[in-house]
Amino acid sequence: MSNVLSLGAFGVLFIVAGLLIGLAALQEGTRRSWSLLIGGLLGALMLGLYTMASFEGSLNDMLPLRYAVVTGFNVIIAGVGGIGLWINKRRT
Repeated sequence: MSNVLSLGAFGVLFIVAGLLIGLAALQEGTRRSWSLLIGGLLGALMLGLYTMASFEGSLNDMLPLRYAVVTGFNVIIAGVGGIGLWINKRRT
């Protein structure tokens, strides 16, 4: 994983994804949908990379499977944001 990004860069991207998803709870309309979409995709991408690296180096598959489930939740969050954007676009 260190060949892709440094540990500090991964941390910053995780924080940005978390902040975007958290801010979506306080926003309305199109901004909420964009925050969910970008935060969910960013979180899914980062956790997906982390999951793949964990599967490669782990002796027990339970920990990487937990990361894979959380990655799935991030994909669902991104999907909710995308559907929200689609619904807002159809209204106008």
